[in-house]
Amino acid sequence: SQSSPGRAKRWSESPSVGASEDGRGRLDREQRARIKDMTMEDVCRWLEQRGLDDSVQDFQEAGVDGAGLLQLRDVMVRDVEKFYAACERNLKVAKFGLVLKLAGCLEELGAGPA
Repeated sequence: SQSSPGRAKRWSESPSVGASEDGRGRLDREQRARIKDMTMEDVCRWLEQRGLDDSVQDFQEAGVDGAGLLQLRDVMVRDVEKFYAACERNLKVAKFGLVLKLAGCLEELGAGPA
């Protein structure tokens, strides 16, 4: 999306910074800070931009903001079984295809918008 003149860029409008990811799924300090600053509304917009519209309400009900999204990503990187269980139990995302799509989006999270 285009930002208005004189307005600071939001995380969702920032350029890709995925090149600084270290190849093991770790994000650099700047990436983590930007993600952590995302509001629940930012997370919902992020989901919608990636075709995960059906998950927006569940993420809202679970209160997932940027810090929560970052924690979910960290769980996915460390233990995929716990990630799947968290998706199913806490976010009501149980369809395998949706979990895979969410996982792919979380992997690309440090890269900003697609």
